[in-house]
Amino acid sequence: MLELVLSTAGVRFAITPLEEALGAVQTLLGMRGHPAHRAWAAEFDSGNRNNSSREASEFGARRSASDREDSGLGARRAAGASELGIRRQAGNRGGGAREAGRHAASSHEVGDLGGPGGFGELVGFSGLGGDGGLGDSAELAGLGGELGDSGGLGGFEDLMIPELAAVLRGRHYVTEFLSPPPDSPETSVEAQLEAVRRTPPEQVALELGMVDADLRVLPSDPAVARDVLADQLEIVWRRLISPWWPRFREVLAADIRHRTRVLGEHGVAAVFEGLHPRVRVAGDSVLVDVVARERLELDRRGLLLVPGVFTWPSVGVVTVPPWQPTLLYPARGVGELWTARTEPPDALAGVLGRTKATLLTALDRPASTAELAERLGLAAGTVSAHLTALRAAGLAASARSGHRVLYRRTELGDALCAGIG
Repeated sequence: MLELVLSTAGVRFAITPLEEALGAVQTLLGMRGHPAHRAWAAEFDSGNRNNSSREASEFGARRSASDREDSGLGARRAAGASELGIRRQAGNRGGGAREAGRHAASSHEVGDLGGPGGFGELVGFSGLGGDGGLGDSAELAGLGGELGDSGGLGGFEDLMIPELAAVLRGRHYVTEFLSPPPDSPETSVEAQLEAVRRTPPEQVALELGMVDADLRVLPSDPAVARDVLADQLEIVWRRLISPWWPRFREVLAADIRHRTRVLGEHGVAAVFEGLHPRVRVAGDSVLVDVVARERLELDRRGLLLVPGVFTWPSVGVVTVPPWQPTLLYPARGVGELWTARTEPPDALAGVLGRTKATLLTALDRPASTAELAERLGLAAGTVSAHLTALRAAGLAASARSGHRVLYRRTELGDALCAGIG
């Protein structure tokens, strides 16, 4: 049991783009995944292969000939890992996803998925799908068969990220420097990637030494390994996350809005109710059900709560210094990410016209002009013109969210869709 003592420390929320990138890779490796991710995986596999050669060449250009030679360490044995400047942790066992019980300060992830492809024991999670967050164990087993047992999707191999994939195959620990906890409620992927590249080599060596996976493919120099992993993370972001980021971000932001409202109305303890089956509050402490035993008194930074689209079905805890203590949990609404109806009823199209009806149907959740254009295969100018018309008719409204303008249906728009649909 991991005990996080809040005392007078508070909690805050943040959205971290690179956490989604790591989770997406682990999903395609068959180590985790919500049933709703089938649609995302299918879109990636069928429609996003064309950029792989260009991105791989860009990545390769950033590596010197000596780095390439270093990366071919497959002939070395794991016992020689001390030569690599990467300290390995004795006694790590497979079976979890992010749980390093050997260190007094470490990173843990519950949810022993076991079984082929990492989709085994899920008892206790079924029946929790009412909020669209946690789904059905039988469905997840099916996803494991599609993504895990078959060795992943064909398009995944086109990413050419062997070093990153090796690190993320660790069952008990995922390095923190690959997704550093942010200091602000929201950070850009560019800022996170820069933070990754600034990680001191000794911290990289320490964290890679805790990974219970075969890392012989990594370059020998921790600084070079860090830069290679950062380059591959950037490829993952472009290919796996960026096209869908507005949709993912809205789910994450909605989760944070909900839990912030709960915090204000009912206090800290209520925030953790329903967060995850293996998280509970006892007095001033947050208890996370993991094999390792640790008690951590949180400092003035408090506890950072990070919702994730790709976290399900696990919950992760970051306690490795110098990072901010962090709890990673599945966001609400993940199960509804891909259920949006974009084909309008004929009756609605007859009233508004096919394009306006399609846009109004797609606005069942907030979206930007660019997202709608990409999702529906329309020109951005066309989308903008029709959104302006829908807004003028009182069927849609817009609001700024950071640097973006998001459109949504109004109550009148909802009523029209419901009445005609």
